[in-house]
Amino acid sequence: FEAVTSGLQKGEVQFPMPSKFSLKTLPKPMSNRIILKEVPSQKLAALSFSGPPPDNHEVTRRLATLESTLLEFGLEPDGKVQVHQYHPPFAPNVMRRNEVLVGYRTKGRLWRVPLVWENSV
Repeated sequence: FEAVTSGLQKGEVQFPMPSKFSLKTLPKPMSNRIILKEVPSQKLAALSFSGPPPDNHEVTRRLATLESTLLEFGLEPDGKVQVHQYHPPFAPNVMRRNEVLVGYRTKGRLWRVPLVWENSV
């Protein structure tokens, strides 16, 4: 489950809820701007990197790297691109964590995909 705060200038903020809760057992939001919705599970590939919040150019560049890695290991990118940021707004850029994620499906025989770690500032 995710609680989505909508109406923000640059997008939405999403908070995953523990799986032990259902829509019926989650506390009712105190604001009508908060929408609770069930999100189906999915397999996502992620590319993590540090630095300032990525702009469209940076997301496109990182997505190209992620997609080529998926294809190299017999996985086909399939799905909406997501950008996750794990940091408070006051954190210095060098301490910020970002991820570009995309869904995928297998194209044939699946080999074990190594953990690819990219860490740049």
